[in-house]
Amino acid sequence: MDMSGEFVIPPKYYQVKEFSEGLAGTRKKKGGKWGYVDSSGKEVIKYKYQSVWVFENGVAPFENKDKYGYMNKEGNHIWNNVFSTASEFKNGLGLVTYNGEWGYVDGQGNWVYKLKNFNLLH
Repeated sequence: MDMSGEFVIPPKYYQVKEFSEGLAGTRKKKGGKWGYVDSSGKEVIKYKYQSVWVFENGVAPFENKDKYGYMNKEGNHIWNNVFSTASEFKNGLGLVTYNGEWGYVDGQGNWVYKLKNFNLLH
C-alpha cells in the first residue's frame, strides 16, 4: 500500500515481509514456499524457499531443508544451504555457524573469518 492508501501490490499473498533494496519476501499460502516480488508486484525470485529474509548489500539469507545459505538479488546462491544458522548481512558480512563453530562470510562467497573445521564433505 502506498502513502495514499492505494494498493501497489495486489493483496493476494498470505504473508509479506518488508521491502529492502526493492524486493520483499512473500508467500502465497499458509505453510507455502517463499519467494520475492519487486515494488511493482512482479515475482522475481521463485517460490522455493522454506524461509527468506531481507536484502542488505545485495545479499539475503534463506532457509531450505532446515539449513541456511545466502542468495543475491537475482536468486543465485552465493552460499548454498549448508549452515546451521546465517544472519542478515551487517556492514557487508554475514555471521554463520557450521558444526557448532562461528565464522563470517562476505557477499562474494568468501570467508572473512573462516571456521577451523569447515569442510563441505562432512
